[in-house]
Amino acid sequence: MMDKEELTQLGRTLSEVSEQYRQQMNELAKSLTEISQPIGTTIPAPLLDSISKIDWPKLLSQMDQSCERLADLGWALPMMFTLRELVELAEHGNTDQQIERYMLDFFTLEDGRSFMYLQRGALASANLVGWRALLEECFDAYDRGHYLVEIPALLSVVEGTMAQNAGKLNVAEVDPRKFAASLEKATQPGSIDFWIWRSVRIVLDKLFAPSGFGGPHPKKVNRHWILHGRDQTQWTQVDALRLFNLLATIS
Repeated sequence: MMDKEELTQLGRTLSEVSEQYRQQMNELAKSLTEISQPIGTTIPAPLLDSISKIDWPKLLSQMDQSCERLADLGWALPMMFTLRELVELAEHGNTDQQIERYMLDFFTLEDGRSFMYLQRGALASANLVGWRALLEECFDAYDRGHYLVEIPALLSVVEGTMAQNAGKLNVAEVDPRKFAASLEKATQPGSIDFWIWRSVRIVLDKLFAPSGFGGPHPKKVNRHWILHGRDQTQWTQVDALRLFNLLATIS
């Protein structure tokens, strides 16, 4: 497990790479043309022109907006997302309901291709090997349309994975929210890692928010209520997808 100084240095390195990437993309038209000449192909002029004219500050702003909006609705940044999805979600006029519909479609359309990709990655992850048998049963339940049983199971895996990432799986209690916040602070704004851990931190802030049993029922899935048996099991397919996606992101 890397310490804070190592995480900070990693964040700086990733940010430098990201900045170099943005600068290099402005020269991509010329590079693509030069590369294509030896094999006798030509890159279409409209494509070259569009690439060279990309407004990178605007694009990065849209990506930031999408990550914030998704996280506020309980979605960590999906590892399968492309720039196209992020830009589409940043468009003005998208309501919360439309975004939720977008995310459901993303994981279920095309015969659930994106979800199957997530499933393969989770089951193959070395970070999740200790929970693989449980995850296999969770995925099996999901395939059968049983969206309740995996909610408490996945919450326990999320909590365990965060403890493992902190290097304290068998040592001490870990606050997933504080750990995610420390990872966010250790990354450079504008880097991919920053967006990932910001989204995870926002999601975990809501998921692990203190909520007394004598107070009102939480409007969103709440770990405290669920794992202490106080919730009413009115969870949905989208709730299950949120947790599967969160787990895939943090692992």
